[in-house]
Amino acid sequence: MKSHLHWLIAASFAALPGCIESTGADTFIETTPGEDLQPSSFVYTNSPCTETGAQGDMSFKLYWPRDNDCVPDTTYPLAVMVHGNGFGYSDYDYLLSHLAQNGFIAISVERYNSEAAFLQDIEATLEDYVLTTSPVVGHVNATSIAIVGHSFGGRTARKLAAQWVGHPVFGVKAVVTLAQNGNDPFYLDGTMTRGYLAIHGSIDHDETPEYSFIHYDNAGAQGSQNDPANDPLALNKSFKLLINANHGDFGDPGAAGVESPIADQTRDAVKAYTLTFLRSHLKGDHKGYDPYIRDNMLPAGWSGQQTISQFRDGGKRRTIGTFEDGVVPANTNLGNINVLDLGDPANAGYFNDTHALVVQPAAAGQYVRLSLPAGKTNLTGFKWISLRIGQASGAPASNVSVNLYSPQWFGGWGVPASITNYGEITTTKPLSLGNGAGPTQVHTMGTIRVPLSAFSSLDNVTMLQLSFGADAVGKSFVIDDVEFYGSSLVSP
Repeated sequence: MKSHLHWLIAASFAALPGCIESTGADTFIETTPGEDLQPSSFVYTNSPCTETGAQGDMSFKLYWPRDNDCVPDTTYPLAVMVHGNGFGYSDYDYLLSHLAQNGFIAISVERYNSEAAFLQDIEATLEDYVLTTSPVVGHVNATSIAIVGHSFGGRTARKLAAQWVGHPVFGVKAVVTLAQNGNDPFYLDGTMTRGYLAIHGSIDHDETPEYSFIHYDNAGAQGSQNDPANDPLALNKSFKLLINANHGDFGDPGAAGVESPIADQTRDAVKAYTLTFLRSHLKGDHKGYDPYIRDNMLPAGWSGQQTISQFRDGGKRRTIGTFEDGVVPANTNLGNINVLDLGDPANAGYFNDTHALVVQPAAAGQYVRLSLPAGKTNLTGFKWISLRIGQASGAPASNVSVNLYSPQWFGGWGVPASITNYGEITTTKPLSLGNGAGPTQVHTMGTIRVPLSAFSSLDNVTMLQLSFGADAVGKSFVIDDVEFYGSSLVSP
């Protein structure tokens, strides 16, 4: 844990009777951009219907699709917006209108007085207004809820998901945090929600992106999943780091906070990522999930900009390298290889809270090999090799490859696959320290997937090799979460 952030001892949340559990369903989600994948959405309809009011001391604004002159004719999932400090409940019209235009009911509520009061009163607002007297009565799917929180509201969103475990009415399917405050130990897991999306700007002057790195790393289960045992803590998670975005970009234009020169593009990205994530985890519509959530696709207008993506799906996976035991792999010819606790303040230059392999090849052809567990060498049915990787020094390298070994293959080894054919290795970036401090140079990682279709005869694979070519010599790389993916998502 990051002692310099003064963490409390992490609380553990036990699953209660009636909680929404991970199903471990074997639904593999593969999507590619289609003609309907528009700059920040997939469907544009008329402006949404809205109603502003108050329930007790809690003010709100409700949004819903414009059906039959604002009389809904079907049931919709519900998105609950929790605003940040200095922002108001009406400062997220750009996002909530967008969700309502695309088949969601959304409500933004005033987080007044204290977080504790909000957590107590939000249920009354939903039950006594949204489900009882609002214009959408009878058309809200309360078992399919997303909680979206900005800044301090991101922390509140995570706490609300934990509070609603086992709730008789409300079921949380997704949590989205925007530039969250994260100086707390409330880490999400699969008993609280099926999906977790964190979005943060790299130059946030208010809340350091370190918070989102830490909460992403600690969310869910860390090991293998549905291989064959199902871990109920597993969830589908993704972290999008928007380079050069700032804190005020996540609210309406001019609402509050400091905006960056790319604020409008940031809002387009937030709309695209949030809608895609909620459509998948609340509706089972996975359109655009690969390019927007797993990969680095940006909406139109982001020319010359960049996002860095990390993801980990909660479906079937076989993990062979998280390095949490601190042990350096024995099968390597690298002289400079270590496992570092990136969360230790002594290891400067990292925002992650995980153990990772740090290597520096001294000659072309050097490698590290990871063995598959005994009895787990049959990769038939798996579709991807996945890893988190970043480059911590030197000009960007392109000659890093992955290979597999099988005693059934002639010569044992397959044909090496360059990982940069499937994604760019992210490099050190200037990231904010929050509260107006920084930026500082931070070593980042992004997730890259290599299709197993690049290899053949996968029924007896005993080893995975990462090797480094000439342009990687003398440069430092950070590697984590080396695994094979089969069925990717915990289904909605």
